[in-house]
Amino acid sequence: AGKSMRFQTIAGVIEAHITGPRSVKVRLTEPFDYRAVNVPTTQGELSGHFLNTGVPHVIVPVDDAEAFDVKTVGREIRRSPVVAPAGANANFVQVTGPNSLRIRTYERGVEDETLACGTGCVAAAATMVYAGKVAGPVTLKVQSGEELTVTVSEDDPRTGEVWLEGPTHWVYDGKLTSDVL
Repeated sequence: AGKSMRFQTIAGVIEAHITGPRSVKVRLTEPFDYRAVNVPTTQGELSGHFLNTGVPHVIVPVDDAEAFDVKTVGREIRRSPVVAPAGANANFVQVTGPNSLRIRTYERGVEDETLACGTGCVAAAATMVYAGKVAGPVTLKVQSGEELTVTVSEDDPRTGEVWLEGPTHWVYDGKLTSDVL
């Protein structure tokens, strides 16, 4: 592949640019279906926002992301009637500065907390910029300890371009043969 590429996904066309020896910038599909949600949980009713960034997400602001019970509450939000029937990833976001967030994500399909979620970072950053809680570009510290940067072209997460940039890691080397196509 070259330094820039475009590829088709179920969610739409994704554009990517290699920005360094171990970093990439990706333009995701335009977010949609933004709305406020109130989700009943064992921690009480939590207020947040729903935003689809190619994957459905619920974004819940929290005071202390480190101390928050992501597994229990994330599982409840993921399966809540509020996001039925497909469910949604649950993102718990703490504002840590004027342009920075700490995020932890419970992902559907994995059914557990993950070390990072790119579409979740995009959903959280777009939502928090729109709510006036942070200004872009937004740096998000994920559970792995790494930082991702999200740039939204407009203050409304329902419109405009959204870019995600972060480090890359080589995780697999394989060979695709024509008999599997």
